[in-house]
Amino acid sequence: MPYYDHDKDYPFAAFITNLGKYNEGELVGEWVKFPTTAEELKEVFKRIGIGQKDDFGHPYEEWFITDYDCYVDGLYSKLGEYESLDELNYLASKLDEMSESEYAQFQAGMEMGDHCGSLQEIINLTENLDCYEVYPDIHDYDDLGRYYIEELDVMQVPEHLQNYIDYEAYGRDVALEENGTFTDQGYVRDTGDSFHEYYDGERGSIPDEYRVMTFQDDLPEEEKSEWAMDIAFDMDEFFRQNDPQYAAEHPEAHAAKEELYENLMAGRISALDEKLAALGQTQEDYLPLEIEKFKDATGYEEFLDFDMAEVMAALNDPAKSRVDEMLAAAERAEREYAAAAAAAYVQTPADVVAQA
Repeated sequence: MPYYDHDKDYPFAAFITNLGKYNEGELVGEWVKFPTTAEELKEVFKRIGIGQKDDFGHPYEEWFITDYDCYVDGLYSKLGEYESLDELNYLASKLDEMSESEYAQFQAGMEMGDHCGSLQEIINLTENLDCYEVYPDIHDYDDLGRYYIEELDVMQVPEHLQNYIDYEAYGRDVALEENGTFTDQGYVRDTGDSFHEYYDGERGSIPDEYRVMTFQDDLPEEEKSEWAMDIAFDMDEFFRQNDPQYAAEHPEAHAAKEELYENLMAGRISALDEKLAALGQTQEDYLPLEIEKFKDATGYEEFLDFDMAEVMAALNDPAKSRVDEMLAAAERAEREYAAAAAAAYVQTPADVVAQA
């Protein structure tokens, strides 16, 4: 575990707040240190009233993050009020697993501003530390020039000429050539290694051991239905206000809401995402955020997101359908499932000895 600011033994904490209570004028929340566990988070949700019913019998389902206590330089300003708790735990766990030298590389990358515009990018930064080499004892161009000449012996300088060398100018040339810079961690050199995206922002890409919202995966059907209906009502209202074509195609509001509801319940959500995006909605807006939470809570699978009517259309007119795309997604999912199943049955030598 690295050394965090203020001698803390965790990288950050978040104040998780009951959104329904907050809208009623009451601040009900609790500080949670990350990394945490699904069991601990489940108890926090219970204590702040998530899942309990209000005076009208409606359950409090929504939460947001009111504030952070952050002990990682440069991280506080990157965290928002609707961050995924799974992602927060993923990042905190990766930080806790670092050695002091790896943490210095991470902090150098943060200070340089590379690949840290979002939580997803910062998580990927933890997987790409080899892109940075840190020299903690080098703090300026003069130090850098002396290190290269005296320590690395890049050139032989007679002793009687050493006082005439402009180490600072030489160090400046070195930094320019290797795209280096000075940070609080010391001098940082770009190693030239490629930066790879290991985490694509999808919940399914987060390793199981880092997920903490698993206790919400088994959402009761009644709650799922009520939640889908609420989203359908809000979405129908938004579309009517912002898309004249939608209003013309769906003059009957009740039927339109029912169709939206059925699509949500069946996991046919990608088209709704696309329509919201086409109307200028981003992941910071209410409806896309709510849909993402709904996906996470209901075990949404992208490769199953298709309409049987499209499949039938594909049989009659393949040129007008997404059949190739859907089949490719299904085949990819089948390969991933088969690989995971095979991995589960692979025994290590230690397993064999233990069984013996």
